[in-house]
Amino acid sequence: HKIHHKLSLCDVAKTYENYTKVISVRHPLDRIISAYKDKMLDHPNKAMSVRHIKKMLKKRKRAKDGAYAKIPTWTEFAEYLVHHSSSDAHWRNYYDLCHPCIMDYDNIVKVETLKYDAEQVLSAIGAHPDVKIGQANESTGKRLNKTNSDYFKEISRKTLNSLIDVYSQDMNVFGYRFDNSTFQTECDFCTDNSLD
Repeated sequence: HKIHHKLSLCDVAKTYENYTKVISVRHPLDRIISAYKDKMLDHPNKAMSVRHIKKMLKKRKRAKDGAYAKIPTWTEFAEYLVHHSSSDAHWRNYYDLCHPCIMDYDNIVKVETLKYDAEQVLSAIGAHPDVKIGQANESTGKRLNKTNSDYFKEISRKTLNSLIDVYSQDMNVFGYRFDNSTFQTECDFCTDNSLD
């Protein structure tokens, strides 16, 4: 990593031009819900979470009781991201984080089609047939029985539209959409269009 801090993005891309480069993505709106559940609900005491939580709670006009006394609500988190989306790698745009227009990725693996995409990558690189890739870190969000659509319905239309604007470049580059009438995330080339 220390070497890369001294190189430009173009130099890094050139350094890796003879490697098989893979980027793993998911619908940006599903990704930020996952980040909320993991960083705010499941692990609010980790240093990375505490820093952002303090900033979010500063904006509160009055104290909350119960479960959200010391952690931000989903609405507070969503509104924070509208203005601070680049403040952390867990919710920064892929476009700014991974530079897909500079780094010539050979494969895009979507979480929505992980099994198929991973098999294609493993086959392309000649991996042994016993090598498997799977999803290992699913956030529970304190086991709330809420779908991603439920989360989208909780925030104002203005905040939702602002989030869509913030993540529109990722959505366009990687073939993702949002259906405003059903509050469902959608992706091109996915058989199951929702991660609910």
